[in-house]
Amino acid sequence: ELDAVRQDAWLRDMQEGKPDFSPLPSGVFFQALLEGTIEGFFSDPLYGGNADMVGWKLVGFPGAFASFSNDIERHGVIWAGQPVSIANATSHKMTPGGKHG
Repeated sequence: ELDAVRQDAWLRDMQEGKPDFSPLPSGVFFQALLEGTIEGFFSDPLYGGNADMVGWKLVGFPGAFASFSNDIERHGVIWAGQPVSIANATSHKMTPGGKHG
């Protein structure tokens, strides 16, 4: 229910350990919240986060398939295809020329 400015201030205070969440330090809670948020943003959409694979598109991640392992290891090379979720794995195909469809 807080506006964006107050949300940011509240998160900053938690990160700095200011609120009293006894017995749990608020800094510890903030770190767990941050890690969960990052995991959700970059997880396979099948699990409820990363809607429309926006996290993967942001960083150029092709998807969580063993067939992409060589692409994942090519640091500095921009991924030109669309990411593929486990949920739509049955439609994942390789086309001639190595393009993912």
